[in-house]
Amino acid sequence: FNNCKNEGHFTKDCKKVKVKDYEYYKTKMLLAKKYKDKQVLLAEDQAWMGSSSDSDQEINANMVFMAQIEKVLSDSEASSSSANENISE
Repeated sequence: FNNCKNEGHFTKDCKKVKVKDYEYYKTKMLLAKKYKDKQVLLAEDQAWMGSSSDSDQEINANMVFMAQIEKVLSDSEASSSSANENISE
């Protein structure tokens, strides 16, 4: 009841200054930073979503290009494995 060592009143009624420890302030700082970073990410996501409609064609072109690269790589792997089989015979 009386953490401030004065008899006759409760802790919540105590006028003594409450000193917070290092961990309290560290936790508060980290929570504030997390909240700030979350707001920044949300703003960046909204900006990206707004600009993404402009770049849909670019994204589609990149996907087609990547698919062609994968096809070329798989074709070259198949041809090199058949060449290795011919050499071993």
